[in-house]
Parts: sequence; C-alpha cells; structure tokens
Amino acid sequence: MTKYDPRLRDASGAFVGDDWTSICEIGQTFDGRVLTRRRYEQVESAYLMAVELFAQESGPGSVYPADAADQPGALVAVLPDEDGIVRARWA
Repeated sequence: MTKYDPRLRDASGAFVGDDWTSICEIGQTFDGRVLTRRRYEQVESAYLMAVELFAQESGPGSVYPADAADQPGALVAVLPDEDGIVRARWA
C-alpha cells in the first residue's frame, strides 16, 4: 500500500510527483491545494486504519513494513501484541 503513484518515482525509487511526503510540508501548496494539519492528519489516519485492518484480517505476524523511514516519528511497524491487539510502533 502506498500513497504515491509508483509511476511517479525516479530510478532510485524517490517520489518525484507534486504531492506532500512529510508533516514538515504543512502550509505548502501541492497540486494547487494548501496542505493543512487537518488534511495531513485525515490522510495519515486513513492509511493507519487501513494498515490496522490489514493486520487484523491477516493475523499475527502477517503484516510488515516494506521500507521504514529513517526519520524520527516514522511508522516502523503495525503488529498485534500478545493479546492480539494491533498497535503501531513509532521510531
């Protein structure tokens, strides 16, 4: 699952489209629309909910991140705990 169109990546895999990629870009304009904190949180929450639902449907140990970001605050993993409750782990 990715927010970004895979066709909009360069040879190294970096996203090159006109869309935000980080919380530090709040207030900037992308595709004619200013990124607000509210919009940022709406989009991020939707992706986290989708990951949580995938993990719950797939069962313990079935969902892993393909590539974790190196920056503080990045989502590192979404895995069920010992009680089977899916929780996010942050860097």
